[in-house]
Amino acid sequence: MFENILKKLENYCAYRDRSEQEVYTKALEYGCLPPNAQKAIEILKENGFLNQERYLRSFIVGKFKNNGWGKNKIKQYLRRQKIKDSEIEIIFQDEISATEYKKMIDKLCKNKWESLKREEDLLKKKQKTARFLISRGFEPNLVFQSISTQSKD
Repeated sequence: MFENILKKLENYCAYRDRSEQEVYTKALEYGCLPPNAQKAIEILKENGFLNQERYLRSFIVGKFKNNGWGKNKIKQYLRRQKIKDSEIEIIFQDEISATEYKKMIDKLCKNKWESLKREEDLLKKKQKTARFLISRGFEPNLVFQSISTQSKD
């Protein structure tokens, strides 16, 4: 029974990088008891199917570059995976430069700003752009800097 569950978990991890919490939850869904789920996680780590750092790197870079998520939204999601902020920050600093982060905010700001061309009220335009960027997880101070630059153009 345990070997069958372990094989299913190997396939689950081979599809894409997973967090330990995702694998633990999946093991319980497959019928594992909590101690066996922990044992399965250790075996998967030893065999290279599960690597928390690799998961963090691929998740953070993917959500930032492909989905345009900011630090706050990424952290919020990863906290639900029971990953510490300190681990997230280390990977973020390693993988995404401050320049790259600012460019993403400016790009998203410009796109949103231009999509609101018909909006006549400048204040409403700024509010809608700010709400959009903050909902994407970008820090308010950086959002407002980008908006002030955009509104001058």
